[in-house]
Formats: sequence, C-alpha cells, structure tokens
Amino acid sequence: MDQLRGTASLNWDTATVMTKWDGVVLGTFGVERLYLHNRGFDGSLPPELGALDDLEVLSLGRNRLTGKMPPELGSMTDLERLYLQDNELTGEIPSEIGGMRSLERLYLWRNRLTGEIPSELGSITWLERLNLDGNRLTGEIPPELGSRTRLVDLRLGGNELTGSIPKELGNLRNIENLSLSRNKLTGEIPAELADLRNIEALWLYDNELTGPIPASDSYGAWESLRVLWLHGNQLTGPVPAEVGNTDLHSLAISNNPGLAGPLPLELQALLLDAFYWSGTSLCSPAEPSFQAWLASIASIDEDNYSGGPVCDSESGNRSPLPVGSIPDTVMTVGDSVTGDASEYFSDPDGDSLSYRASSSDTTVATVSVVGSIGTLSAVAEGRATIRVTATDPGGLTAEQTFRVTVEGGSGGDFEAFAGLRIGSDGSVTLNVGGIALSAGKTGCISGGGTFNGKTYDYHWTAWQRNTGSGWTEVSGSRRTGSLCGYDLTSAPSGKYRLVGEMTLAGVRGKYRSENEVTVVGSGGNQRPETVGSISAKTLKPGDTTTVDASDYFRDPDGDALTYAANSSRTSVATASVSGHTVTVAGVAEDTATIRITATDPGGLTAEQTFRVTVEAGGGGDFEVFTGLRIGNDGSVTLKVGGITLSAGRTGCISGGGTLNGKTYDYHWTAWQRDTGSGWTEVSGSRQTGRLCGYDLTSAPSGKYRLVGDMTLAGVRGKYRSENEVTKS
Repeated sequence: MDQLRGTASLNWDTATVMTKWDGVVLGTFGVERLYLHNRGFDGSLPPELGALDDLEVLSLGRNRLTGKMPPELGSMTDLERLYLQDNELTGEIPSEIGGMRSLERLYLWRNRLTGEIPSELGSITWLERLNLDGNRLTGEIPPELGSRTRLVDLRLGGNELTGSIPKELGNLRNIENLSLSRNKLTGEIPAELADLRNIEALWLYDNELTGPIPASDSYGAWESLRVLWLHGNQLTGPVPAEVGNTDLHSLAISNNPGLAGPLPLELQALLLDAFYWSGTSLCSPAEPSFQAWLASIASIDEDNYSGGPVCDSESGNRSPLPVGSIPDTVMTVGDSVTGDASEYFSDPDGDSLSYRASSSDTTVATVSVVGSIGTLSAVAEGRATIRVTATDPGGLTAEQTFRVTVEGGSGGDFEAFAGLRIGSDGSVTLNVGGIALSAGKTGCISGGGTFNGKTYDYHWTAWQRNTGSGWTEVSGSRRTGSLCGYDLTSAPSGKYRLVGEMTLAGVRGKYRSENEVTVVGSGGNQRPETVGSISAKTLKPGDTTTVDASDYFRDPDGDALTYAANSSRTSVATASVSGHTVTVAGVAEDTATIRITATDPGGLTAEQTFRVTVEAGGGGDFEVFTGLRIGNDGSVTLKVGGITLSAGRTGCISGGGTLNGKTYDYHWTAWQRDTGSGWTEVSGSRQTGRLCGYDLTSAPSGKYRLVGDMTLAGVRGKYRSENEVTKS
C-alpha cells in the first residue's frame, strides 16, 4: 500500500472492515477487483501485485505513478482488465505481460514507456482492446498482433515506431478502430487493410507512408468505415472510387503532394461532415452536382473544409509542385553561379514550365533566368533571399526561396589579429589590453565593451573550413554580437579558423584568428544538429505564423539542409515549407504539434517540435464561473456543490466526476497573461483532463487568469476564473 499510494491516503488498516476498504472488491477466494483510478497516487507499482492471482480488474489509471512496470504482473493469469493509462510510468513493457492469458483490455496510453512493443502481446488469446498511444515506444509493430482476431480496438499512435505496417494486421477481422498515426512508419499501406470488413475508424496520419491509397478487391469491404485519416504522408496516385462505397463521415487526405488527378465522382454518395484535401495535386470535377456536394460540406462547418482547384478538363490543370528545396549558398563578391530551376519543380500534368526569379536585395545579389537556367551574381557583402517562380501554361504557379550570403573574399581579405586564438577543441581566447576573454567550444564571448580605453565589438563572426579548395563558412556558425566557439571534437577533417567583422582595439575591420586548427577526422557524413528550441505559438483560425528553420538547425559538415514539416492534427493547424521558411496556419480551436525535419544531402536528419494552440478569441469568449478562484501564488480552488477542490501552484485537480448529481470535467485548461495588449496563453500551461495551478511566485509582471473548456455543474462551456491576479 505504501509503495503504491505514495503521498496519497487510503483507509486500508486493521481498524476498518476489509469490505469497506477504498477501491477493494472481494470475491469468493480473495480480492477480485481494485478500483484505484484518479486517486492522486504518486508512488510506484509494487511487484507484490503479481501475487493477487484471483484479481480480475486492476484499475490505476489517471494517477501520477512513476517507475517501471514490474514483470511480476505477468503472473496474474486471471486478470481481465489492466488500466494504467495517464500515469508517468517509464521503462519497457515487460514481455512477461504475454503470460496474462485472460487479459481482455490493456490500457497503457499517455505514459513515458520506451523500448519495443513486446511480440508476446500477440499470444494473449482473449485480448480485445490494446491502447499504447502517447508513449515513446520505438522499433517495428510486431506482426504477431495480427493473430489476435478478437481485437476490436488497437491504438499505437503518438510513439516513435518505425518500419512498415505489417500486412498481418489485415487478419484482424473484428477490428473497429485502428490507430497507427503520429509515428515514423514507412512503406505502403498494406492492401490487406482495405478488406477489414468491420473497420469504423482508420487513423494512419502523420507518418512517412508512400504508395497508393489501397482499394478493396471485394465490393463493400469498407462499408462500415466512418473515419479515414491519411493526411501528412507521402501517398501518391488517385483517390480510389471505392472510397465512395463507404459510410465515411470524416475524410482527411491533405498534405500528400503526390496524390493527383480528379476526385472520383463516387464521393458524392458520402455524407461528409469533414473533408480535408489541401496540400495535394488533386482537383475537383467541374460537374455542378459535385461542386454542390463540396459546398454542402463547407456549409456544415466552414472551418473543417479545405480543398483545392477545380479541374479544367477531365484531367484538370493542376499547379506546379516544388521538388525538394533549393539549398542556401555562400558566395564571394564578384562571383557568379548557375543552377537549373527545372530540378526543383515538377508539373503533375506534364506541362512545360517557365521560370522567373527575383532578389530581395539587388545591392547584395542579382539573379537572371534564361530558359530554366538561373545565374546568381554576388554584388556586395550581406544577405538576400532569392525567390524562384515556376509557371505553367494555364498561369498556375509554385515558388521556392533560398538564402544567399555574400562575403568579402578569401583569406587575404581577413587580417590576422594577434591575440585572437582558437583551441584544438574549438574554444576561443581573445587577449585585449592585458585582459583575457575566453569561451569554451560551445560557449560565447558576448557583447563588446571598452578595455584600457579601446572599444571592442563583434558585428558578425563565423567559423570557416578549408578542405583544400578554399575557405567556406561552416553552416550555422555565423553569429551577430558575439564571438563563439565551435565544437571541433567531432568535426569532419579540414583546417578551421575564426573570422568576422569586428572592432578590435578601437579599429573596425575584417579579422581572422592568428592561428588555424587542423582536424583529422573520419571525413564521414555527420547528422544535422538542432540549435536551441522553437517556442510555442498561439494563433486564431485563419491566422498564419512563420518559422525560419535555418535558425534552429546546423550541419557540422557545412552541408546545405533541406526542410520538411508536418502537423500532428491538420484539423487544428497545417504546416508547409518553402525553402527554409515554415508557415503554420491555424484551422480550428485546439492544440497541435508541429514537427520540422532537417535533412542533409546524405539523408541524415534532425528534428524539432513545437506546440501550436489555436484559439477562437479573447476574454469575451470565456464566461466567469463563480467558485473557480486563483490565489496570488498561482494555486487553484474550485467550489462545486458544497465541496471544495483545491491544488497548489504546482499541483493539479485531476480528472472529472459527479458531485451532488452534477458532472464535472476539464476538457482543456490553460493560464493566460495580459500585459496591456490583450490576453495570451502562458506557454506550457495548457492541460488536458485536469485543472492545474501555475507558479506565479517568480512569474513576469502582468495580469493572470485561468481559462478552459470545461463541464462545470453539468454544463459544458468556455469558462474563466472569477478573479484575476496581478503580478508587478
């Protein structure tokens, strides 16, 4: 009891009759059920639970349990239901779980479990529902799960699973809900999934799946299907006409650029509440009946319909598409380079494309195009953005942008400064007026100053590498206002030096370190690296925001990176990429996670994620709920039906329930701050399923309040605390 409950309380003691113990249900031979969900437990799972060999139900969901799942749980051969969801469990799922021969339901979602899914789960004969959503599981999906034909609900979404979808899952003849979304799955969707006759919801979105949308060989095999979400993949080809034979109410195929051709007329038979197909090469038939059908979807909910162009003919003219990303380039004043724009665009209709290009700053770089060949000329030091536009014969366009950095020249243009030295590990030392300033291989000497009456400033600095063909800037090493080290311990082979435009000892000039460092490395390709983290964003439906991905990634080899982005929920927010610029668009209220992937020419990648919250509007949208109050320190009190629930500034009121016949639930909650220009959500404060405090003791100045979408006293609405707290 003590290990399990942690700091929570239970009335398990010898002074209380066991039949009245909290959450305990006795049977003929011993304890049959333990209902201990949402009790505030913050302990761990004791191995001794495995000795309860008569237990049929173990319910410990929605607590704060930590630690690993003990393998002794596999000894509970009579256990039918194991609920451990919404905790903080870590480590691997023990393979001994496969010994639970009577298990029907295994709920482990929203924990922090790692490792692979044990193949032994495929040996649990009676398994009907398996939910492992929202963990950190890796490896491939065990094909053994396909032998559990009693499964009606299988959810493995929101993990880091790789590999292909096992075709054996097509044997799940009773499956109703199948979720494999938000993983890193590759390969084609198995054709066997199209023959799942009882499937009602199929979620495969936000993976890296390729190939066509499968079509069933037998008419009506998907006739029960109501939800089909395939968005955020790399699917190709047309939409099968057989999709019109289903009972779909929600269809999402957006952000699959390779999907092409007219939408099938058979879709008109569907009574869709939601249809997303933007970010594809599809077009809609011009037939009036089809256009009226599309318009009827938009009229149901104007925020949930996202589409594309109308076909000009049977095949339809479609916009050109960008192919990959044009890499950024570094040039020297007076140099020119050429490139073929046709390598970075394609046309789904096979049309010939014409090209034009422009520079954001012609005093830095100019660009001209003849046919598909563009010529870029460096004019003066600085940076400019080059925009390349491809146009088809029908006037439809696509664009790509890339950045050009123009530098003054080679080594002769940088004067060695005695006292500026670099270490073999990439550290930096600057001796100025008898004072030594230094920074390690990952640190910086920030700002400037005056030493012995001489001024010092770092207008821009960067590291350069020479492999025998001249000095080139190391990607991601350029800094403004600081003199920074660069980790050479794992850098590729070559000579390195530190250069920049600086004011040193009162004289502004272009300086370089007095020494160079030679790195004898493997010369192999190194993976891109992340730089800092991307802050959370808050939008309204219809608004957009941009992120310059090149600010958040670097390549240790100096390679040019290409970028891709996807959204965990395109019904909430979408993400698109042009060059190194990621554009996020708000669609509908809720939260979504945006994942940006940087890829080097060798195919190695790095990722960054950030959260986007889409809100409807400001304070007028939230109704005051009398009884919901916040304290000066960020604590929370909720008075409901004569009962007071409370949480400290770092605690939470978890879950919902029924009090005096009235239901309570916290669909989502968040803290907001107002500094005079309106209420904005406090980053990291949004919660799902609980009402939490927020530590205001060291928070920045402003007004604070607590808001959310909640069911309070049986009425669901958008509520806010009855009071506000001002921090000065």
